Amino acid sequence: MNQENFCKDCHQKNDCREVCNRLNDSECPHFVWRSIAAFLLPIVFFIISLAVFEKAFSSSDFLHISQKLQVFLGFAAALLSTIICMLIVKLLSKLFKIFS
Repeated sequence: MNQENFCKDCHQKNDCREVCNRLNDSECPHFVWRSIAAFLLPIVFFIISLAVFEKAFSSSDFLHISQKLQVFLGFAAALLSTIICMLIVKLLSKLFKIFS
């Protein structure tokens, strides 16, 4: 169904068109990069760092620690590195106004 047939019987079709035109012409920054930096980046970074730290703690022979402690240390290290990464991203975005 195309747009004209869909909007043909609507009493607000002119208002919708005006709102869409105003949004397209606005000078406001796009929210996509902010959304990615705020939600997707921490999740992806946490998952990757969790896998890296889990592999590092499980393959190291010089650390003779239990499996539960390896999981805990991997989770704690991944969480800490994710927090540090987000602080760096926040600092860079303020310095260079990347996401604004």
